[in-house]
Amino acid sequence: MSSPDSKEIELISQFRQRVADINLKGRLAEDHDLLRWIRARNHDLDQAEKMIRESIKWREANDIDNILTWNPPERFLKELPLEFMGYDNENSPVLVAPYGKWDLKKCADLGEKEEFVKYCDQL
Repeated sequence: MSSPDSKEIELISQFRQRVADINLKGRLAEDHDLLRWIRARNHDLDQAEKMIRESIKWREANDIDNILTWNPPERFLKELPLEFMGYDNENSPVLVAPYGKWDLKKCADLGEKEEFVKYCDQL
């Protein structure tokens, strides 16, 4: 992502004030991340604010801040595997999820839809 221009620096400041009540934590509070919301809505702060508030509600409803501490069913780890392949050119991890081999019908038949969605969120 390119660096913010002078207009965007001002928008970041305004945006931060508009969402101060959300109490953003960690990376979500950094200028770089706030700029992503602003750019995603073509510098429309009303739309960016709406979008971030909806995202925070979803994160809270799905307990995303604690998702990495959740342990999926053991069956998922065996039957819905992931393979770590290494890192890309930007040093981000590369994983392969062979969805074609996953038996999603079995998840549905066993009533594991919520657990499956949570597993995907965790991934």
